[in-house]
Amino acid sequence: MDVGAIHSLVRDLNFDTFGVTVTVQPVDGPTFDTVGIWVTPITDGFPQSFRQGPRLMEAVKILALKAADAALVNRDARIVAPDGPGGVSANWKVEGPDEIFSDHTRFKVIRDSGAC
Repeated sequence: MDVGAIHSLVRDLNFDTFGVTVTVQPVDGPTFDTVGIWVTPITDGFPQSFRQGPRLMEAVKILALKAADAALVNRDARIVAPDGPGGVSANWKVEGPDEIFSDHTRFKVIRDSGAC
């Protein structure tokens, strides 16, 4: 049984159901609009300082983008996105990838006081 089609359907349903419209401004490319999903970070048994240095866990959020869009996003890219469905748009800065999958990438983002 090929589960690839089911996996793609579930991914698309997740982006359609939980997605928020985001505007991405890569460091070296044109600005584009896409859909992202805020993902709850998975914490492990390691101390916070071991996982990501002194930055507070609450300051870092995880935003998932589909692979085709994620390929255009680089460190220090700027993103404008609401902090959840129906939320108020805010400026975010990409710290780098959190996890990379075949169909999407999860990026670590932090609030950005600069404008996009």
